[in-house]
Order: sequence, then C-alpha cells, then structure tokens
Amino acid sequence: MTWNEAQDHCREHHTDLAIVRNEQENQMARNLVPSGEIVWIGLRRYPWEWSDGSDSSFEYWGLGEPRDPKDSSEFCVAADFSADGGWETVDCDAKSAFICYTDVPVSKRVVKVRLEKRDSALDLNDPVVMENLLEKTK
Repeated sequence: MTWNEAQDHCREHHTDLAIVRNEQENQMARNLVPSGEIVWIGLRRYPWEWSDGSDSSFEYWGLGEPRDPKDSSEFCVAADFSADGGWETVDCDAKSAFICYTDVPVSKRVVKVRLEKRDSALDLNDPVVMENLLEKTK
C-alpha cells in the first residue's frame, strides 16, 4: 500500500503505523518483518513527525539519509530491513509493506475501603488481612 493507505488501514484495524522511539523498538519491528523487506513506519514530512503527531527524537537513518525533502517528493519513511534496518525517505505514493501497532488498553479501578470501629484492631500491614480484604473486594 502507499503510506497513506497503510496509515488508513492501521488506524481502522489497529491504532496507527508503527512508531519507533528507540533502538529496542526498531529491533522489535525488524523481528516482525521477513528478512529483506522494506516497510513503512509512521514517520513522515519535514520536519520529521510521527503519525500520531509526536516529534521524532530517535533517529535511525540509513547511509545518505534523510535526503532533503525540499529537493524531492520523498516525504515518507520506510525501514529498510534488507540492510541494517536503517530508515530511508521514500515517495509516499510508492507501494510497500507496513507495520501497525495496537495500544493495549489499561484499566484501573480505585476502591476505597472504610474501616469501622469494630475493625480498628486489624493490622492492614498483615499479609493475611490484606489477602482477605482483596478477596472480598473481588
């Protein structure tokens, strides 16, 4: 798909195109892709910005990259896993494989417990008391 088609697909079925913020995430992306592939990641435009709107502080440009987008139509970025995984500027209308990511929703529940006077002798630092209290709240 083109970069825009890939982004639309990722946003419809996942969260967005992959965002790579450090070497470990770049390696994780590399492990997902068959050797030799060049894949779209969520970096685009100039100044470089991730598709979620965040700035790009981590960079893993390949040799001679990034090319100056003012001199070409290459405004999108692909990771070249046929080499060392370095990023390269590519014309956004080129077709390529791509990597999406999905946010894992995190839920948090706050439970307030009020102890009445008759329970005041309980020691909340006692693991047995805490285990019993947790079982009751479940």
